[in-house]
Amino acid sequence: MNIQNGMSKFKTKLIRYFMNYMRLWDYQAAQRVDEFIAISTEVEKRINKHYRRQAKVIFPPVRTEIFLPSNEEKDYYFVVSRLVKYKRYDLAVEACSKLHKKLIVIGDGPERENLEKIADKEYVTFLGRQPDDVVKKHLAECKALIFPGEEDFGIVPVEAESSGKPVIAFGRGGSLDTVVNRKNRSIFL
Repeated sequence: MNIQNGMSKFKTKLIRYFMNYMRLWDYQAAQRVDEFIAISTEVEKRINKHYRRQAKVIFPPVRTEIFLPSNEEKDYYFVVSRLVKYKRYDLAVEACSKLHKKLIVIGDGPERENLEKIADKEYVTFLGRQPDDVVKKHLAECKALIFPGEEDFGIVPVEAESSGKPVIAFGRGGSLDTVVNRKNRSIFL
């Protein structure tokens, strides 16, 4: 047992040494960059914090013209994404299940099975991957898009607003650039 603890401590110290070396190398390499470009003010802040350099923010292009509002609003909330843990769709599934609100989830990924386990099947429907036309239709007809994760930018909220829909977003990250709190009924949590 003592030998294992000693090896574990040695590995930890070795990793710390190399990580510190890598951080120093990364910082020095960043100083040779002519100009930084960030996709959001959140990324701009990180560049400034870690490299002490200014970055120009250039938002990613979003084809907003292909998302059209619908005259019909149906009684469901909507999620569309790759279903991975850091995107926090468990919060949307749990909230809609507990509040007895309908939620349609389009997308697939490693978290789908876990999300299906915690979902109240009476209120939460998983459709898996769907073609763009199905996504646009659901986005245009939903009550609101739920966007609970922290992303560097987040294109889906822009698409939802282009469809005339409010966004319920986590108030951090790229959402702060694209979702205007209380405008178009959008809100931050």
